Amino acid sequence: MNEKDLISKVHDSMYRQCRDRGYATAVDVLMDTGILLKQKYEDWRFGKIPFLEAVCNANLNKLSLVLRTMRAYAKKQGLKASFTYYKRWGVKRRGKKVIIPLLFSKSGNPEVEKQYATHYVDQTRTEELKEARRKEAAKNNSTEDQIRRITHYETILDSLKAALKESHDDADPELLQKIRELDEYYGSDTWKQDFAADEAGTLPADLKRGVLSEDGIYNVLAQWRERREGSLLFGMRL
Repeated sequence: MNEKDLISKVHDSMYRQCRDRGYATAVDVLMDTGILLKQKYEDWRFGKIPFLEAVCNANLNKLSLVLRTMRAYAKKQGLKASFTYYKRWGVKRRGKKVIIPLLFSKSGNPEVEKQYATHYVDQTRTEELKEARRKEAAKNNSTEDQIRRITHYETILDSLKAALKESHDDADPELLQKIRELDEYYGSDTWKQDFAADEAGTLPADLKRGVLSEDGIYNVLAQWRERREGSLLFGMRL
C-alpha cells in the first residue's frame, strides 16, 4: 500500500468511526487499514503480546505516518483529543480485578504511547448519538422491561463466572446455551439500548449491571473461548 492510499484509508476509518460512535481510535484505524488483525489485537489485550507494534503488518515509518495522519485529520475536523488508559483484559487475583497497563511500542516512549492511546472525539456527533439512543430506548423499552432483561442476563453472567472457577464439562448443552444467549445479547441492538438507558440515568442506581460494563461480558466470553480451545487441544493430545 503506498502512502497516498494509506492516508486515504486512515481518513475513511476515522470518518466512519466518528459517524458510527462519535470517536476514533488508533487501534481501530490499524485494523481498518489491514495493518493489525483483530485476533492479534485481542491477544495483545489479554497480555499474550508484549507490545502492539510487534504484531502490526507495517514498519515504524508507516505506523508513524498513521499517527501523524490521525492527528492532522483530527485538527482539521475539530475533534477533541482524549487520552485513554489501555489495560490488560481478564486479570484477577484473589477474586479482585488487577489493572495491568499495556504497551503499544517496543521503546515504551511516553510520547509514542500517548499518541497510540489518544482517542479523537467528535463532541457534536457524540451528543447526537446519545440523544438518538435515549429516544430509541424510550420508544422501545419500558424501565420495567429493561430491569427484568438486565437482571436475567446478569444472572447468566454470574453463573458463567462461577463456572469458570469450577470443573465443568465445557460441552455441557446448558452451559453452551448460556454462552450463546449472552453472546447474542452483547452483540444486539437491545444491549445498546440498555447501555444507552444506563448512560442516560434512567435505570435504578442499585440495579446490578455488570452486563453493561465496558468489557464485563467480553472478558467472560473470551475466557470461555480460551478454555474451550484449551480443552480441544488437550483432547487432541490424548
